Amino acid sequence: MVLLVGGGLVPGRVLRGRGVEVSFDGTALILVRARERTRTVIPLAAVAGVDRPDDRRVRLVIGPSVGGGAPEYLIPVRRRSDGETFARALTASVSAASTGTGNARPTIREVPSTVDVTAAARRKLGRWIFGYLAVIALLFAVADGKDADGLLAGMFMGPMGVGVIGATWLSVGDTWKLLLRGIRVPGKVVGSETHLKYEHPVLAFTTRDGQSLRARGCHSGALTPRTLLDVRYDRCDPQRVSHKRGWISAVGSVIGIAGGLALGAVLVVSVALILLDLAGFR
Repeated sequence: MVLLVGGGLVPGRVLRGRGVEVSFDGTALILVRARERTRTVIPLAAVAGVDRPDDRRVRLVIGPSVGGGAPEYLIPVRRRSDGETFARALTASVSAASTGTGNARPTIREVPSTVDVTAAARRKLGRWIFGYLAVIALLFAVADGKDADGLLAGMFMGPMGVGVIGATWLSVGDTWKLLLRGIRVPGKVVGSETHLKYEHPVLAFTTRDGQSLRARGCHSGALTPRTLLDVRYDRCDPQRVSHKRGWISAVGSVIGIAGGLALGAVLVVSVALILLDLAGFR
């Protein structure tokens, strides 16, 4: 949903797109991408134009005299109507801002995120843990001492299995999405940057529609500048890229999921034995 008034944007969260949230504080747009610990602050005065390269993206074209940031930003939207409304409202707000802008040079900034994105996750995790322990306690009560050792082992191994599978998905899930649906183009390493204490290569590539872009790749210590490689980018958000080979992600996924399922199987077997006892089949 896009919030607007008088044709322009209203301060607050104005758009929730695919993997990105956009807020407006009255003078600047604030972009927060999923799993990022920084926010991109783009003053309205820095935006030279707004267009829609396709139904699922809104493009912000940054003026040539702006300090910092990239020459353009692509914001993926969930629905076509959101993209149309957001682009129209942002154009009106940019036009209104340009009439009152002096000679000050606008600057795009990357600032640490002050939003506690983990608070809601912690509360949700607490509810899941409480429910899980309640179910385990009920099973201990109805088992009346039978298969208690197996249930006790499964009580710990089950969550461990879920954790292993979840960690596997977080580490290779985005890579798999790009491997399956991303657009493959040639690219090269042009530098590196530190993100969350890890060194990441900076990749230069040209999209199918002729845009020359640079994006931060996956953490890898083996890549040096001028290394040629294949880049896969998200059609809706070309800044999301991967340069990993498919077989590496496949091996990691198989090992992680198999390990998680093996741990979880201990809990499943223990619960199944208890239920068979209750049903009189043992």
